[in-house]
Amino acid sequence: MSAHGLEGADYCTDWWHWEQRPGRISDGNLSHPAAEHTKRFSQDYGLAAQFGVRTVCMGLSWARIEPEPGQFNREAIQQYLHRLQKMHATGICPWVIPVEYALPAWLARLGGWACPKLPEIYINYIAFVVEQLQTSCQHWIPLLNPAFMSRMVYQEQLWPGARGNRLLRYRQHIRAARNQAECARLAYERIKQIQAEALVGASVRLNACEAHDPYSPWDFRACQRYQYSMIKPYIHSLPEISEAKTSKCFDFILAAFYGQQQVRFDPFSFPNTAVCCAITGKRIPTDCVVPHPESVGALLPFLASTGVPIYLMSGLPTTKDEERAAYLVQLWRLIGLYRDQGVALNGFFHHSFLDSFEWHRGYQERYGLIHLDVMTQARTPNTSAYLQKEIAETGTLLRGSWGK
Repeated sequence: MSAHGLEGADYCTDWWHWEQRPGRISDGNLSHPAAEHTKRFSQDYGLAAQFGVRTVCMGLSWARIEPEPGQFNREAIQQYLHRLQKMHATGICPWVIPVEYALPAWLARLGGWACPKLPEIYINYIAFVVEQLQTSCQHWIPLLNPAFMSRMVYQEQLWPGARGNRLLRYRQHIRAARNQAECARLAYERIKQIQAEALVGASVRLNACEAHDPYSPWDFRACQRYQYSMIKPYIHSLPEISEAKTSKCFDFILAAFYGQQQVRFDPFSFPNTAVCCAITGKRIPTDCVVPHPESVGALLPFLASTGVPIYLMSGLPTTKDEERAAYLVQLWRLIGLYRDQGVALNGFFHHSFLDSFEWHRGYQERYGLIHLDVMTQARTPNTSAYLQKEIAETGTLLRGSWGK
């Protein structure tokens, strides 16, 4: 459950300021009122429990908790603590994501993820959050899909944070990637110091990639570089950075999977000369993915080879719920096949339980099992919610769900 996408009134973030200019959000909407989750969280958690949801990833708003540098809002953190306790009361286990994609406006003015002092600022915030919420949370995900976020900010420029010309953005991108890796390392160590029994996870966004021109060595290598860039800053680099201080930087992996992408070579695309493209070769944003559940087979063996527990997150943006249900059925069939071959997942998260504000896509992308009417705030379960309930309660697809 995204803080910025569900809560509304997140006025102190860089995203709220970014949204004000026409054309930046696809459907022309703003993130307020979103789903008014701060007022309706009891209803939402009740619905989640009713449809078999046992675990929820809950994002926090850094801007609400630290509205000014070093000044923590204890009322805001107590509200989050109350929500975590409410989850436990309804039988839901919360996983907390202290930092999503939206940053406090004051930090954005200092340079955002490229700010030289970011690791110090970030770890002070993480320490405060963990100290206040540790009684109600054991699973922590310090950063949400950092490599994907950096690409959307500095390369695509579809999200706030990039400044200047191509060369300056390249330098900002490199600095941001280093800061994110350092922040993840520091967060792991600090969380373990405060809460020894805590489990700290790495978050990555992985989709199956194929070269636009399968006969072009340039496209093939660009595809490899692109795929590696989405995981290297957060998984492969961490042990190298922290080798002298700790032998481990994450206890589990939460992998977000949405389908398949084509990638081609582009000499003017920093930092890895690779861009996502349509079938025609036209460049498209990194978040444009062709729904292709069969592609999960290319990722599960790789994830299993890391030797840590793997959790998969997936969903389909559509206004036709029958398409979402068909996607889930096919995805779960494939997960079951790989489970029989010894490649098992430790858990599955559906993105998302409730329709929300989906960043630069606004409300036009509907991922929710529960439909949200933004005007009336009415929550209506989709058919796919009942399918998800069946899967959660039985751990498999019943015979009638398999289709022909």
